Amino acid sequence: MNNIITRYFFKRFIVPVFVSLFVLTGIFLLDRLFLLIDLLIRKATPFYAVFDILVSSLPFVLSMTIPLAFLAGSLMGFGSLAENKEIEALRSGGVLILRPFFPVLMFAIGIGGFLVYFNGRVLPDANHRVRSLITDISRKKPTARIEPGVFNEDFKGYTIFIGKRNEMDNTIEDIIIYDKTKRKPTTIYASNGRLGFKNGYYTFVLYNSEIHELMPDGSYRVIKADTHKLNFKVDDKLVLRERRGRSLREMRYSTLKNEIYKLNKRIDTLLKRRPIPEKEINALKKQRMKYLAVLYKMFSLPVGGIIFLIFGASLGIRLKKGSIGISMILSLLFFSLYYILLLAGEKYGIDGSIDPAIGIWIPNIIFFFPMAYLFISSFLGIKIRIKR
Repeated sequence: MNNIITRYFFKRFIVPVFVSLFVLTGIFLLDRLFLLIDLLIRKATPFYAVFDILVSSLPFVLSMTIPLAFLAGSLMGFGSLAENKEIEALRSGGVLILRPFFPVLMFAIGIGGFLVYFNGRVLPDANHRVRSLITDISRKKPTARIEPGVFNEDFKGYTIFIGKRNEMDNTIEDIIIYDKTKRKPTTIYASNGRLGFKNGYYTFVLYNSEIHELMPDGSYRVIKADTHKLNFKVDDKLVLRERRGRSLREMRYSTLKNEIYKLNKRIDTLLKRRPIPEKEINALKKQRMKYLAVLYKMFSLPVGGIIFLIFGASLGIRLKKGSIGISMILSLLFFSLYYILLLAGEKYGIDGSIDPAIGIWIPNIIFFFPMAYLFISSFLGIKIRIKR
């Protein structure tokens, strides 16, 4: 009988978890999807490169949606069990609810352990892959990086500034082009113009332009033109390159540990000097805090997923509501609060304002207390009264 109840509980939990994971991953990917469609259609990026970015973006999304799916799935599963009076019926039959819940908890702990490995090995490699792909695509076509209000130096020998750009018809306004290919500097101004790309050439058609040029004899010349066309040869072939350099979020767990070890060794060496170089030591300590913040985050989210599971199951039994709408809304609200606290803690931990361990683990600590209260009252049946 106990095995039947345990399997039934697990089934009622695992199905909503996978449904939640599928739905939430799709929602989180929407933002990336708009960028990929833009690259595919408007930037003419090869499909295989766009698909590679999509696949490489999945680990980052899954690192967040798996803990969130635990929260939503447990809310749905155990909320529907309570709503259908099944929890109440089992209690009436003398069944301790904690017993069939134990395999669910063990499953979550197992997934949490896998997520630690996932965050320490797979996720950094995926982040590195996404950054490399986007960099390569940008180099393939400088057009992808010409943004209004920014000085663009992707074209060799030229610096280009565009004040405004209409993405629909590729018209541009307030154009400044610095020509550094000549012995004397030349500047081209135009009130408006149009962009074009064809056969490997990027074309600027400028209207009402002025060419300001310093002559060899020291005189200054201004040439006005109604229409002025400039063609720039660009590399239209996408070449994917492997890069060694990695940012903080692209470092594996082993790399972070090694960097922290080297920093500790360097700090210990400096502390033996007389006089002690405090500025250099403080700089190294600040760098160490950055590594520690990223390292702790690899463990914090998986532990947060286990807390979310217990919190969601206990809250579902307490509310006696298991609809997908309520569960999703509550899950997104709680996770948003959790993630805001995590980002704030990470920021202040990296800045050195607080200890990285405190900054990264504070969301789990905050959620642990309401989780413990709900778990004791919902699963153990012990009512805790808070005296005022």
